[in-house]
Parts: sequence; structure tokens; C-alpha cells
Amino acid sequence: MAKTGNLSAVLQGANNQHMTDVPIPEPEYGGDLVATEPGISCFQCKKCKAGRYNLCPLLQEITFKYVGGLTRYAKHAADLCYKLPDNISDEEGALIEPLACAVNACKRAEIGMGDTVLVYGSGSMGLLCMVAAFASGATTVLVTGRSYEKLNIAKKAGASYTLKIGGKSPKEAAAAIEDILGGPADVAMECTGVPSCVSTAIYATTRGGNVAMVGIGDPVLEVPLGTAAMKEVDIRGVLRYCHDDFTTAVSLVASGKANVKPFITHRFPLEKSLEALQTKASGVAVKVMVRCAED
Repeated sequence: MAKTGNLSAVLQGANNQHMTDVPIPEPEYGGDLVATEPGISCFQCKKCKAGRYNLCPLLQEITFKYVGGLTRYAKHAADLCYKLPDNISDEEGALIEPLACAVNACKRAEIGMGDTVLVYGSGSMGLLCMVAAFASGATTVLVTGRSYEKLNIAKKAGASYTLKIGGKSPKEAAAAIEDILGGPADVAMECTGVPSCVSTAIYATTRGGNVAMVGIGDPVLEVPLGTAAMKEVDIRGVLRYCHDDFTTAVSLVASGKANVKPFITHRFPLEKSLEALQTKASGVAVKVMVRCAED
């Protein structure tokens, strides 16, 4: 019989949270600190067999199997769990998954040695893309954003330049970016999904360069595709990651090449999950950490 004692936060509405005790999944294993891929692919379709299981049309999230991810215990496939080295903390381990997204984004963008990279957006994904871009060989990374606080974090974490974007048209913003960089960027990593930001990324990218669409916006965006075509700027979608991206993310953190600690700006216990989500929604935080484990 399954044991109880699995405290879980269940959100039933925008401001409606209650704590519940659900059975601990069996069988019970434990002891290793791991990072997990939360998605479960079919591993049978054409994309999965080609090694691109991030594009599996039958992909499911682990949260659908339980009451959600805000729970003390969950069971997951062993081959989607990555044992972490002793020098990676549990908080750093929690950032392996989004860092793997950034690693895949850099691969899709084909960032190479000596490249100048524009990262549009200073949220958690933008800052993770910044450290992944440096690890991929970029020598100059400019990070844009709307918050001086987040841009200061980006600067302290190693950004070559930061730029507060506000009140400018896409072409004006692109001109400001080129003034700082001394020309257009080789690669742009668009991490907002906002049409005006995507447009700026296209304008600010050099001829023959790449724009990686990291941010998820509306399915239909009004952007200057004609400009992209005339400049031979490739626009590349980015969806999740695969095994190699995950192992690379672990290696980057373990080696110190990717310092993700500064991006954790707020921490909450499991019992305050609603407050954690509200803090993230307010826009003041970079990465909010909910500690599910008992102290």
C-alpha cells in the first residue's frame, strides 16, 4: 500500500491554492540528487527515432501524471533523470532543465567562436542564453531588457553590454543596438516572443545571420519577414532540448563555465507556492525557487 505524507500544492485558480496530502508513488527509491527532463516522449515516432525526441507529437509532461510539479515526491523514468555531481547544489540542479533549453538554442543559432550575440530579454531564459552563448564561443553578448534590476544582474553575471529598451520602435532599437556593438549582431536570441522584439532582432542581425526564437509568443506574429528574406537572415525555432543538451548543461554548471546562482532571486517553501507564482507574475523576479523538500 502506498504511503501518505506527500505534501502537494494544488492550484485550482488564479488565487486559489490548497495543500493536499497524496500517496507517495511506488516503488520508493532515492538518495541521488538528479535533474529531470519533465517531458516524456513516445520514442517510437519518426522524430524520436531520428534523435529529435523534443519534437515528438505525443510528448507528455510528468505533471499530468500527478497533481502537478509542486509536490514532495514524484516518480519518473530513470533514463530521463540525470545524476548530478557532488559540486552541484539542489538549487543549481533545478536550473539544469532551463539551461538545457538555452544550450539547444545556441546550437540552433549556430553560435561559433568569436560571434557577437544579441540576447533580447533579461528574464531567466535570456540570462541563461547569455551564459550558454559565452560557453558556445561568443566573445561579445549584449542583453536587452526593461528592468534595470535584471540588467544589473546580467552585467554582474558577465554580459558585455546591457541596454534598457523602452519607447523605441523596432528600427530605433536596432540602431541603438548597432551603435553599442559597432554593427549588427552575428546572432540574435529572441527570448520574449513579443512581435516588436522579434522585429528588432531581425533588423539588428547581420546579413546571413541567425535569429533563434527562444521565447514563446502568439502563434501568429506580425514581423518583417521580407527584411529577413532580403538579408538572408534565418529564423530558427527552438523547442526544449534532447539528451546531449541536458548533459552539456550539467557539465557547464559542474565545471563553473555557467554560473546560474545569481539568477535565483526569490525563494519560497512549498507551502507558499501561490506567493511564489504571484512573485514571478509580478515581473520583479528572475528565477523563483520553490523548495519542495522538507528541511
